[in-house]
Amino acid sequence: MVVNKNNIYQKEKILEARMKTSPIVIIFFLLFAIVMFSVGIPRYLKTKKFIDDSFSTSGIISEIEKESRKTRAGTTKITYYVIYTFLTKNGEEIKGKSSVPRGPSDFKISDQITILYDPDNPNNSKMNTFSDLWMDSFCLNLLGIFLIISSVVVSIQYKKYISRRPI
Repeated sequence: MVVNKNNIYQKEKILEARMKTSPIVIIFFLLFAIVMFSVGIPRYLKTKKFIDDSFSTSGIISEIEKESRKTRAGTTKITYYVIYTFLTKNGEEIKGKSSVPRGPSDFKISDQITILYDPDNPNNSKMNTFSDLWMDSFCLNLLGIFLIISSVVVSIQYKKYISRRPI
């Protein structure tokens, strides 16, 4: 087997160029993770407080709202939102809308659902589903964790490279 010295040299140059950008990538990942956590953790705490302070009641799906909009590519995107009604402890009928778009067959009109609502402001209500309550904080914090892990992996690779590099 013939070893091409130019090929090895080119690979070393590529690796060296990648490693020079590693500290920048690490800093970028860590800063972006901090941003994700600074938004995700307060959202998690806000949702937890909402759940702790809210009343739970039964509601019914009164309609499925279809929204369509044009995308930048010129196609039409259709999303569906659940419109629900429920009665407060005082007997007041409140209408709410899911905060997360759904598939057209996820729910049907007249399906019973569990609603959580703020007793001081019943218009502040949410469907008691993972996606309506937790999806935003879950995704933000998961992305933050992924970025932390990625920066650790890049740091380890960078340290290995630095320790093998001739002075």
